Amino acid sequence: MSAPPPAFEWLYLKNGRVTHALSTFTGSRFSAECGIAGWAGWYGTGTQDEYDQAAELPQCQNCVKVIGPKVVGRHVPRGRP
Repeated sequence: MSAPPPAFEWLYLKNGRVTHALSTFTGSRFSAECGIAGWAGWYGTGTQDEYDQAAELPQCQNCVKVIGPKVVGRHVPRGRP
């Protein structure tokens, strides 16, 4: 039995200094959980360099506050505890 897909992907903007949480369930590729919009596109799932950079960047603390620090493999809709 395989593990469930992660609830969020941690991606970054081109000149970003942190990664932001984007839900893998809503399919929205524009807005992170903290409200930051990346209309030009998000990075972190393309080349190996993108994966490596995303892994090195700290997580957006506003995204962490919204989704909770211990969310693992589940989606927590906004506004719910």
